[in-house]
Amino acid sequence: MYWKLEKKLSSEKQNLLDLVGFPKELKVHQYLQKRIAKQITVGGYINNSSPSLSEIQYLIVPKNVALYQKSIQPTPETAKAKSTQHQYISPNEMEGELDWILNTYGSPVATPSMKKKQVTKIKTLTDQEKATIEKLIDEGKSVKEISNELKLTQKMIKSYIIDIEHGQV
Repeated sequence: MYWKLEKKLSSEKQNLLDLVGFPKELKVHQYLQKRIAKQITVGGYINNSSPSLSEIQYLIVPKNVALYQKSIQPTPETAKAKSTQHQYISPNEMEGELDWILNTYGSPVATPSMKKKQVTKIKTLTDQEKATIEKLIDEGKSVKEISNELKLTQKMIKSYIIDIEHGQV
């Protein structure tokens, strides 16, 4: 199996992958070794449940080395003595690993609910429209007739009429 990075990534995400040494391709007889630094304790080292980005490093290794290392079951003593934890990722698992690193350490992507809402601009009446509304009211036309003639909403016209009645215009 062969894997190649096909996605177009932003410069920020590309820098993130470069920082940890994530490869752009993995050939047929290669695996990816993920090295995670362990936390130091009194008796040795323990697995880090949530490592920081600086504690993760990727390295391409030959497939036979990766399969051999995966087959060796370390004893608890040898596991405690090692300062790094190694995980081996096959080409089939690369997309999942790529998604994990980008989702865990990349900047969050705005969801539809997070995106800025567009503010609709409220239309205001022009001086010419106001004069026409006053003229049509004096002629005895209804709000509906004025709305149809001027192509304005009835709400806008009613609001203007109320403003006139209260002396706010």
